[in-house]
Amino acid sequence: RKLVGHDMPMTLFIDWPGQLMTSYYQLPLQDRQDYMRSFTAESYSNGILFSLPLMTSIGGDPTADQLGMMGLFRQLRDFYKKHETLYRGATDTGEQAAVAAQNVMQNLVVFPDGSRVLHLVNHNYAGGFVTQTNVAVSFPMPQQPSSVTLVSPDFPRDRPVAFTYAGGQVQVTVPQLVSYVAVHSRRSPPRK
Repeated sequence: RKLVGHDMPMTLFIDWPGQLMTSYYQLPLQDRQDYMRSFTAESYSNGILFSLPLMTSIGGDPTADQLGMMGLFRQLRDFYKKHETLYRGATDTGEQAAVAAQNVMQNLVVFPDGSRVLHLVNHNYAGGFVTQTNVAVSFPMPQQPSSVTLVSPDFPRDRPVAFTYAGGQVQVTVPQLVSYVAVHSRRSPPRK
């Protein structure tokens, strides 16, 4: 987000008191955790920092620790800190990817070096995330990338993935989309 030509950080949080926070408190633990996994991914993939609800200023409201959320919040903090370069300095391309799965939010961004990241957030939910398997995706990139990596808080580590490049499109198969995957296509360095 730019203000007079300068990047300005934006932060999003769940406001309280109100029905949204009341509903959040009433969710079962797994649904609360899944909500945060999805909401955090959507925020960061759109360049907006998300303030995790650790506690409110209202006495008597439960803290994140009392709600059993701190383990997940630590995991999310560690993931987004480790991968912060995927969420800062990008610009929306305004282009759409082809995603062979329904109910998946997508956002394709480009970085100043020409690298691109396709963010995919799974909205298939029925008492938990409905894992999407072998999701074929295709997205525009002006030149062939040197590598493509799948990044997700659902994976124990980043995963290099095979890709094809034809007609200005990168094609990749995402083997597993639980809550969120970032498809990071690095641009080949310029030849000297």
